[in-house]
Amino acid sequence: MATRRTDAEPFRFRGTPGSLSAAVSEGEAVARRMPVRLALGGKAERGGKRARVGTAPDADVLVARASRVEGDLVLQLTLPPRTPPGTYEGTAEVDGEERAVVVEVEEEVELEVVPDQLTLKAAPGEHVAAALTLVNAGNVEVEIRKAYAFGIFAAGGLERALHRAYVEKRPEGERRVDFLFERLAEEHGGLVRVAIEEGSGELAPGEARPVRASFHVPKELTRGRTYTGTLPLYDVRYYVRLVVPAGKESPPAEPRQGSR
Repeated sequence: MATRRTDAEPFRFRGTPGSLSAAVSEGEAVARRMPVRLALGGKAERGGKRARVGTAPDADVLVARASRVEGDLVLQLTLPPRTPPGTYEGTAEVDGEERAVVVEVEEEVELEVVPDQLTLKAAPGEHVAAALTLVNAGNVEVEIRKAYAFGIFAAGGLERALHRAYVEKRPEGERRVDFLFERLAEEHGGLVRVAIEEGSGELAPGEARPVRASFHVPKELTRGRTYTGTLPLYDVRYYVRLVVPAGKESPPAEPRQGSR
């Protein structure tokens, strides 16, 4: 029996590739599992490029599942994770009828960093190198800049500042809150400047790239303390732990490999 085409409003899916949904009006005919065929070569929004979608190179039939979310009936659909953002059209089969489908794929930015956090050991003023691997798990390009900077704060600094604000004698006329903020400022280690010496530039969806980063540690650090901060790599706040060894001042060493 041939499938009939219906003039009903299309099912409109929207979301990121792994989580697309379409609202369904009560009383509409839907099946718990509906085959969906999207037109391969749908037009993506970025640069008008055409992108193939489907579960495999030769498989363009997907399945939409009907379920209730907080009492509302919705259809849920999953596309391959690297499907570019854009609008795709297709059809769904419901009770022998063919119904139009419109799928609006949104941008999904997801950058992963290996290792998932970094520990460096460096003296004040030293340059120290670290090797990272960046993985673009999203569906849009991300830019890895050539230079970054982030602030660091001494571990235990808040507790030390609070203790000093309560026990130390304040200058006459200075409010306790002002005295506290002065002590907190003393626990801030300044800015760590980061140069991406290898691996900067655009990172395509699905691409993994080794990166060599050089960290320039501030000179005004207290020896024997540990500082922490987060390096802003695109959408990731990458945790960095900096251990400053105790001991006498010494000339900065040559750059060396960071370790976890």
